[in-house]
Amino acid sequence: MIKIRINGRGGQGGVTASGVLSSMMMAHSPADKDKYPYVMSCPDFGPERRGAPVSAYIRLDMKPIRELAQFPDPDMVIVFDGSLAMSTNVANGLAKGGLLLINSKKLPADFAMYTERFRVFSVDAEAIAVECGLGTKTSPIVSTALLGAFMRASKLATLDSLLEYIEKGISKKTDANKRAARFGYDLVRAFKGEWM
Repeated sequence: MIKIRINGRGGQGGVTASGVLSSMMMAHSPADKDKYPYVMSCPDFGPERRGAPVSAYIRLDMKPIRELAQFPDPDMVIVFDGSLAMSTNVANGLAKGGLLLINSKKLPADFAMYTERFRVFSVDAEAIAVECGLGTKTSPIVSTALLGAFMRASKLATLDSLLEYIEKGISKKTDANKRAARFGYDLVRAFKGEWM
């Protein structure tokens, strides 16, 4: 089983991204050879207003998933708001060597509190979203840029798989979302140049 946690703030598209990633992964999988027939996505948010911290939990497996709740031990974490990575322990529960992708202008080396234990990646998804016309300068929608970066960092599926899903599954601003996913894939940075 692969467990992915998304940390973000309300309105950034984290919960929507968990649904996109879950749906896409049912059709595509590692290196697109097989699909994950069993996928579970569980958002975690309350009645808080836009900007409040939210989380989403995704499980991918080749066998039926019996647990339908949050989990304390993700294999991978996607952080939609880089300020969360500086103010809270977004890697809580992440196993040594786990993947940590952070939306930030900062380089992965700037997150020194994480680089010794985890595979750290960063991408400026906000700048990409603004460039692609997704959201506004003050409220960019970063989800597809981060998913593009996640495809490259995780190798769970190919960029083409994500682009195909965006074409079929996202009805608004399809071309802009595909462009953002491509930019995210191309511009994600790895700590110490770790390229897979």
